[in-house]
Amino acid sequence: MYSSGTTFVLIAWTLRLKEKRSHILIKIKEVDWVGAVIFLASCTALLVAISWGGIEFSWSSAATLVPLLVGGLGLGLFVVWEIYCPVQPLVPLSIFSSRSGAAGYIQITVNGCLLWTLVYYLPLYFEVVKGYSQITTSVSVFPETLLVAPIAVVIGIMIRKTGKYRKLLWAGWIFNTLGAGLMVNLKADSTIPQWIFINMVGGLGMGILLPTMQTSVQAAARDQDMAFAAAMVATLRTLGQAIALPIYGAIFQSVLKKHLDNTPLQAQATTLSRDAFQTILAIKGVQYGPENTLILIQAFQQALRFCFVGMVPAAGIGLIASSFTQELTLDRDLSTEHGIDDSKDWPDKESGEGF
Repeated sequence: MYSSGTTFVLIAWTLRLKEKRSHILIKIKEVDWVGAVIFLASCTALLVAISWGGIEFSWSSAATLVPLLVGGLGLGLFVVWEIYCPVQPLVPLSIFSSRSGAAGYIQITVNGCLLWTLVYYLPLYFEVVKGYSQITTSVSVFPETLLVAPIAVVIGIMIRKTGKYRKLLWAGWIFNTLGAGLMVNLKADSTIPQWIFINMVGGLGMGILLPTMQTSVQAAARDQDMAFAAAMVATLRTLGQAIALPIYGAIFQSVLKKHLDNTPLQAQATTLSRDAFQTILAIKGVQYGPENTLILIQAFQQALRFCFVGMVPAAGIGLIASSFTQELTLDRDLSTEHGIDDSKDWPDKESGEGF
């Protein structure tokens, strides 16, 4: 909290940007409100269909197919709208026009899927399958999470020194794909050194990818699209999260329900598969007796395993997309109306005036 406050003060004091002055009503009119509504409504329809398909309703039912179709057609309409209609489009499609840029955004979306799947499901493995406490579970994810920041810093320095990022991008996706494949082997009897090593592989890949993906899309963007390119990194990573949780949630719930069918817990299969939190409480409290609790843990492990299996092809898509990334120069001047304003007064380093 304190570091965030300090950063906010420093940015307000030191950052000097060129300002584009106009009346507030003009700025409001420039917003692509229609595009925003179409995009949000379409994504909502798709996510609703994905989240309850196979659980609340079957995949062949109208309740699933109608929002799925409406969401798909809505996204198509959104693309058409962005091409032909708004003066200031919500998403300038020019940022996807280059091969390297399009490949980079695919990788960022896939990375968001993988990142948030790990954040959501990896702790469940430690808490339910391994039987760790909440504090021990938090410590157990350190091999995955603690590597990301220092590796990202090192990779950022390497990119700055060499101006090269393509091979680093390949390395990151190789580690990510390998890490996802290794996670399939996580079991109840996995030893501590085994799960530490498995988690470190994925953490290494994530640390390499975070700075390299952003560098690749900004290197491919035109000067006037640079701000949009940077903003799309966070947007598509969040979109990846929004896509991943319903998809992998549906996988988890379907597999858990399937493994509980034809067991003494068949009557509770639908209820337990819908709410992972209640399932954890039932396991922790041995609510259904020792034998049924063991059945529930085994079903939970299989559900998590299929989620990890589903991460492998997703990581493979990112790896394939990275092969289309071009090694573009990073040594160029940025000419944009929203760049740094060098005309404003800066603190004088020699006299100390302004500090």
